[in-house]
Amino acid sequence: MTKPLALMAPASVILILATWQGTCSSCQAQEADAATVEEPAVDESGEAADSEPPKTQLLTVNDKLLNLAVPVAWQMVEPRNRLIEVELAILPSKDGEQPTPGDQSSEEAAPRGRLTMMAAGGDVDSNIRRWIGQFRLGRDADGKDAMRRDELKLRGAVAHVLDIAGTYFDSPRGPFGPKVERADYRMLGAIIEIEGAGKYFVKFYGPADLVEENREAFEEMLSSLEVMQPESRSDESAKEDAEPSATDQSANS
Repeated sequence: MTKPLALMAPASVILILATWQGTCSSCQAQEADAATVEEPAVDESGEAADSEPPKTQLLTVNDKLLNLAVPVAWQMVEPRNRLIEVELAILPSKDGEQPTPGDQSSEEAAPRGRLTMMAAGGDVDSNIRRWIGQFRLGRDADGKDAMRRDELKLRGAVAHVLDIAGTYFDSPRGPFGPKVERADYRMLGAIIEIEGAGKYFVKFYGPADLVEENREAFEEMLSSLEVMQPESRSDESAKEDAEPSATDQSANS
């Protein structure tokens, strides 16, 4: 009886087929792995979209003599009088988070804190006594006046810092207007003596719990203070002079 012939593929074909199957499996594995890699999202500027926004902004005051890092949540407002160079409104936070600048709902929730900056004269002790006179002092846990005075050495300056609490005699209509008593208020004040350049005053007051909530940020702001040297100020002024103004830019466009 004649046996059927078995169809046998050449060995070279078998080898090629096995190699192709192995290569295919490897490609599939690589494609599966590649699918699990997530590229970080980027915005139009090319930066990662999930990067945290800055928490502070640089504030230059006192005729470009001082630089301070101020929280972005502290809102710049129109000063109440022309003696004040900079005024900031400090709003209560929501659930431990600082409010977004311009958030009107926060303004309606509770009274705001007020921070002012200005250059002024007079000796340090007289101005400290004047600030103390704006309070009917409360009492601390030991039954003493709720007041503390410290001295902070900074780069090119010394800050005389006053922490005081009690009933504040507010002057919402100016120093010569009627006084309004604000119970359970607190003030953090700093008189900054700048070497060879006079004094600069920073005063933050408001409800005691609001001031305590922002006390660390106030201290960090003072610690960030930098006195600009004459050379640095000249360089900045020269840079600004070299840049065309908005009017010049529109004329050239």
